[in-house]
Amino acid sequence: MKAIQEGLRLLLELARRRGVPATPSSLAEAVGINPSTARKLLEDLVQTGFAEQSSKRGGYTLGPSAGYLLCGGRYRNEEQKKWVAPLREYALGHQLPVQISMQLNSGRTVLLAFDGNGTETTGGFPPFLDDLYTSAAGRLLLALAPETRRIHLIWEHGIPAAAQWPEVAGDKQKFTAEITDIRRNRSVRFAGETAFAFSDEFVLSAPAAGEHELRPLAATLAGEKLP
Repeated sequence: MKAIQEGLRLLLELARRRGVPATPSSLAEAVGINPSTARKLLEDLVQTGFAEQSSKRGGYTLGPSAGYLLCGGRYRNEEQKKWVAPLREYALGHQLPVQISMQLNSGRTVLLAFDGNGTETTGGFPPFLDDLYTSAAGRLLLALAPETRRIHLIWEHGIPAAAQWPEVAGDKQKFTAEITDIRRNRSVRFAGETAFAFSDEFVLSAPAAGEHELRPLAATLAGEKLP
């Protein structure tokens, strides 16, 4: 019970800081617990998605599970504000669902999503999707991950079997070639879905039926102009 209470106090303190990264020592001092206890609890919170650490030595902020717990509240809300209008416009204009996601922990997190009626559906997704091998967005996020992170993810998930990735079917060399090709193109189509990267961190995806219009949207989100 004590650990639960201390963990909740850490979450409340992270929420109070509104996205400003905080060190374990500053959080420990703010809530009145031992720094080593704070570090252990923060590690547990990261593993469950309630907290996020930008790097091994970086500060902590709230993770996607915290937003999901609060009735589907947005994760990294400040970064999403500029995406809302173009995504809703795309969804309404093409009557297709569309979403932005990122790789986090061992899976994929949907940051913002709309259905074909222009209604936001972000809160309907779980904090983490275990589909790095079985969705276009997941495959692109895996390919874009920094090498050390990608190696760890592949070690954790294993080489995909035929049911997950028919072109690979457990073959490491074929898997490497597929990942290299996706990373070079910064886009992929799979199972009726198309995904485009508009940064090294964020991926835009929608049904393949709207593929031609999805690329200009990705460029808009990246702040680029297509030739």
